[in-house]
Amino acid sequence: MNKISPHTLALGFVYNYTIEADEYISDEEVNTLKEYRLYNKYNVEGYVNNDFKGEEEDLNIRLDLAFEIINDKLSKADLQELLYEITKLIFADGELDELEETVFGAICSRINLSKEEQEQAMGKYSDELNEKLKSIKQEMAEPDMEISQEILQHTQALGFVYFYTVAADGDISDEEVNTLKEYRLYNKYNVEGSVNDEFKGEEEDLNIRFDLAFEIINDKLSKADLQELLYEINKLIFADGELDELEETVFGAICSRINLSKEEQEQAMGKFSDELNEKSKSIKQEMAEPDIEISQEISNDLSAEKIAEYEAKIIELISLKKVKDAILYCASNFGYSKEEAQKKVRDLADKNGFSSVYSKYENKNTFIGLAIIILIIILFFKACN
Repeated sequence: MNKISPHTLALGFVYNYTIEADEYISDEEVNTLKEYRLYNKYNVEGYVNNDFKGEEEDLNIRLDLAFEIINDKLSKADLQELLYEITKLIFADGELDELEETVFGAICSRINLSKEEQEQAMGKYSDELNEKLKSIKQEMAEPDMEISQEILQHTQALGFVYFYTVAADGDISDEEVNTLKEYRLYNKYNVEGSVNDEFKGEEEDLNIRFDLAFEIINDKLSKADLQELLYEINKLIFADGELDELEETVFGAICSRINLSKEEQEQAMGKFSDELNEKSKSIKQEMAEPDIEISQEISNDLSAEKIAEYEAKIIELISLKKVKDAILYCASNFGYSKEEAQKKVRDLADKNGFSSVYSKYENKNTFIGLAIIILIIILFFKACN
């Protein structure tokens, strides 16, 4: 048997540490990892685990030891490639949580690259994102109809505003696109095909382009339509359930320019808040009267003993109030989707006297989430005014 190189084991440990940062290994992260040049160059497949220096309990010491090997064995070019791959892996699922930020900082502080060399490595990923954005812009269809220049102006202005709202977080999600297609104002003014960055494209200053866009929009749209526009923008901003710093900036730019009084803006955004409250009530009713049917079909590869073992572990995790861990464990061992695993865990909780534990978990993930969104809307509106 060939002896495994220490730097292969060290790289596997670093990749594993990065993937597990958000406590959930997504398909996007796994698929991204398989495409890595450095990962393949050093034959890391099969060694992405937590075994490196496993006898040492202090994670910081293990990272120090790993990067002693990596910095010694890899060239500067490969170290930059590693940082590029880690950057790409961190963002593979489109999210960056607090723990992932900590992991990224731990790697940047240990890798033997200067600030400029690190910026070059991360700049490679930024360039890829910019190319992706350009590609998306090119794919957006041009209007395939003849309309008057007057209508075209405010259609293009609206398309420009929608575009920057959708693209504000750097990622156009399916939720945002689907929400956009449902908009009354978006359809009333035939904006489809005009959602792009072309409005006043000769002007480099984005603030000036927003000013020009809202001069047209405020002049051509009625008060009712302006309120509808702010409601639609508000709904679009929260379509993916997240609000990042750039989205806040775009929303603030719109609130400061749209020709609506404070009271009129409150009415427009209150419409979306009311919809969230109704959704919350509906979810609450569904939770009060569960109608759960869990499939009893489990992989034929599992023996009755294994099934009992896995279910016992799930019940143990529930009893410790680690419901999220129980769901991930269930999905991993039974081959279930996330939804199927949730149903399985909830069923086991009900059968074993832990219904209240699971209910608290659901409440935390549903009601608090909706309440936070409503609160953000209120607080952010006050900040805009």
